[in-house]
Amino acid sequence: MTLHNDAPRGEGRGRRWPILLLAVFLAPMIACGTFSVQRPMESAAPEREPPAAPLPTSTPIVIPTPQPAAPAAVQGSGGSVEDPSRALPSRVNGSNVNLTLGERARVIVPQGMNLRQEPFTTAEVAARLQEGALVNVVDGPFRAEEIFWWQVETVEHGIEGMLAEGVGDSLFVEPAVGALVAVNRAPVVGDAVRLLQRLNVRAQPTINGTVVEVAEPGMELEVVDGPQSQDGYTWFRLRNDDGSVMGWAVDRIGDNRTLSPLE
Repeated sequence: MTLHNDAPRGEGRGRRWPILLLAVFLAPMIACGTFSVQRPMESAAPEREPPAAPLPTSTPIVIPTPQPAAPAAVQGSGGSVEDPSRALPSRVNGSNVNLTLGERARVIVPQGMNLRQEPFTTAEVAARLQEGALVNVVDGPFRAEEIFWWQVETVEHGIEGMLAEGVGDSLFVEPAVGALVAVNRAPVVGDAVRLLQRLNVRAQPTINGTVVEVAEPGMELEVVDGPQSQDGYTWFRLRNDDGSVMGWAVDRIGDNRTLSPLE
């Protein structure tokens, strides 16, 4: 049985053309991916705190930096120091050693001791004093760090400083009232002299004289004759207390004194 389409041929063909044209127009767009599935929007990053507004340049805020004040000199009982925290302590009425102001004291520590610029064990050292060194007592006593201190001046070189008299039961100094000290002058007959270096004592006042004794530094002798000039030197005749050493020695070698009178 033959089926017949009742619609006119021209009418069916006319309806297909618009559909074909639409397909031809949309095909490139579909192939290029113009149409895509819409994805949900990602969440935004959290907001940051807004930056602080700058201070107005016309009214700056200035925070002053404290400057340390210059230390004022503080007058203590025995002098002045620049650091107030290191001012001289107060003078006390007594100590373990009976030293007298204006008199001399002698160092008795076998290994010697330090003369310091202030009465503290950490103060700068003014001089190193050997055993037997003599000092003039200027002021004191003072008490600091559980130690008694005296302000003194060395007899030999005139260096001033603070001297500890001892620690605990150990004493470092003793009175030396009337003690003789070496002075820087030429000897004269009758002087007691101390040898400042090792010296030849000769039978005659000449470098060719027979050596009768080699005298050691520190030996104390008496001048019994002189001066005599020979071989470019000045000679003095010396003897010790019992007379066992007697001979001639020079009082100077170059610029160095070898015999120092004791006063």
